[in-house]
Amino acid sequence: VSYVPVPLNAPAGGAGWRRPGGRRPEETRNGDLRAGVVANAPGSAYVQQGRTKIMATVYGPRQVLERGTGTAEGSLFLDLSFAPFASRSSSKEGNE
Repeated sequence: VSYVPVPLNAPAGGAGWRRPGGRRPEETRNGDLRAGVVANAPGSAYVQQGRTKIMATVYGPRQVLERGTGTAEGSLFLDLSFAPFASRSSSKEGNE
C-alpha cells in the first residue's frame, strides 16, 4: 500500500487526474543510476531522476589535521558545490 497525495485542485475524487508532465499520481519519473563514473575516484555515482542530475564522488580516507577531535567512528567532511545554473542566487558567493 502506498500513499500518493493528490493536489487540492484535482478533479472530484481525483479519478483521471494527471501531473503537469502527464504522469499519473502513482507514476515516478524515469531514473538512471550508474556507479564508477569518475575513473580517478575510489567511489563515484551518477543519479538522474527526471531533469535532476547528481554526481557524487568519494575520496579518502585521509588523515585528520587535528588529532583527538574526532570520535572512534570517524569524521565525514563534505565539499558541496552546485552548477551555476542550479542555484537561485545570482552571486558567486551564494553558489559556493
